[in-house]
Amino acid sequence: MVQPDPPVSVTTGDPASLFEVMSQTTDSLYILVDRILIPEFDEFWHSFSSRPDWLWQHLYRGRSLGNFKAGSPLVVPVSQGSPGETLYYWLLEQLDYRQRFGLVICSSLSLTELTEHLRHWALILFPDGEQALFRFFDPSVLRQAWPVFTPMQQTQFMQPISSIYLPDSGIAEQPLIRLTAAQFDESLSDECAVLQLTQGQYDRLFYDERLEGIIRVLTQKLRESRHCHIPLEQVRVQFMAGLEQGQIRYPNQPSLAYETYALYRFYLAGDFDQHPEFQRLLKFNELRAAIGRFYHQFGHQSRALADYHPIQFEPPQNEEL
Repeated sequence: MVQPDPPVSVTTGDPASLFEVMSQTTDSLYILVDRILIPEFDEFWHSFSSRPDWLWQHLYRGRSLGNFKAGSPLVVPVSQGSPGETLYYWLLEQLDYRQRFGLVICSSLSLTELTEHLRHWALILFPDGEQALFRFFDPSVLRQAWPVFTPMQQTQFMQPISSIYLPDSGIAEQPLIRLTAAQFDESLSDECAVLQLTQGQYDRLFYDERLEGIIRVLTQKLRESRHCHIPLEQVRVQFMAGLEQGQIRYPNQPSLAYETYALYRFYLAGDFDQHPEFQRLLKFNELRAAIGRFYHQFGHQSRALADYHPIQFEPPQNEEL
């Protein structure tokens, strides 16, 4: 079955403690913390509110992000003896969250400057023009997304940042592990307005999730049109078989073409593409366009496809919806 190449592993450095990180850099140190992850966070953090060095900024702020301020991560400076340092060690004590509370960042920027830079990455633009919040401060998300970024995107992200540490080394005494970036091209380092994914990047990041969404919507539509319960797992098996069949019959097509082929087998017939008219359309159209034109002609003419084989389903056996 054709699918986008999966993200490659992220190269990381040796595990380190916070003390070791602070000793090895002359830059300022910050925590980007996912405050809504931990129920007790606000109560603990606000216990330092009377101190003059109680400093932090919301990541979500401004015209495009202001509506999300209530759930905003915080950017917190860390120095010896500061509330930020105490917060860091408190986060490590939260055993359910210690490996996913956020990121540790070294940068020469001020608190305001760093927050403004990171704010550019809080939104992600998909190929279809839709925007969504991008949880890059979640170590598991950054690990998945980082190798999918282009060299330009990695450069733009890291340009004012000397190091990023993920708190998920698995070693209690040295929980931080450094994210190692690709080779930078300084000529590509202009600030980006928003992180925009190409179709290829989107496919690599969200392929499995997107397919599952297609299968679930398809299952519901089939149930409504056929007025019976159709097992989700059977739809999934047939859909994945369609992807594989499309690859075999029509090599070197984009993944979206195979998804279209797998989908329309349910509405036309499992072997609709053997119809002479479809074969004729293929001579003048790409696969997806040929499917669309064929469906427009024959999608509502059951007699025209009487000699072909619709996808059938076995009766359900106590399947969960």
